Amino acid sequence: MTDFDLRESGYSAEVVEEILEEAALPFIFPRNRPETGTRLKNGDPGERVINLADWVAETIQDYIDVNRPDQTDEHGRKPLLTSRKGNGRLSKSSMRNWIYIYTQPCEFGGECPHDRDPETCEAREHGHGSKCPSSRSPHKLRTGSITWHRDQGWPITDLSDKANAGEDLIKSVYDQPEKLIRGAGRRKHLGKLDNGDGSQ
Repeated sequence: MTDFDLRESGYSAEVVEEILEEAALPFIFPRNRPETGTRLKNGDPGERVINLADWVAETIQDYIDVNRPDQTDEHGRKPLLTSRKGNGRLSKSSMRNWIYIYTQPCEFGGECPHDRDPETCEAREHGHGSKCPSSRSPHKLRTGSITWHRDQGWPITDLSDKANAGEDLIKSVYDQPEKLIRGAGRRKHLGKLDNGDGSQ
């Protein structure tokens, strides 16, 4: 949790001061630690300030204060997402399974859009969350977040820094709004097709 609270980060006072000069609270500052099993996807260049909305920081702090199991991993660190099993750190497979579950419409009282009974649905069984047609993988959270930021008008340069993704990658893979707008704009040409009614 030291990446969430710089006061316990282990950084020198000078480094913390320098970080705080460049960013407004609240934010997180993830660090690359391959020697302790928590490597960032892009290694050391992935270390960056990630600004958080106040309500997001409050939600994380509430989770830490109220719901986070007090666990320490084998390296003496306190992971944000913990498990009472294993080494105290929530495993990748467990995170993946929880995301599959939490993206199922019925998880929060919604009706099943697939005409399934949540009481007997195989996707509700432990380890089978991905069998729900509506469930999403962890990577979809990332792509959805990047696309949502673009929809809200975030410049690609700023979003590239926040998401630690190349600008070209965002343009080619994640920047769906522009593609959708272009696609929707082409609809006006349907009337120009052979039958004049939009059909071919």
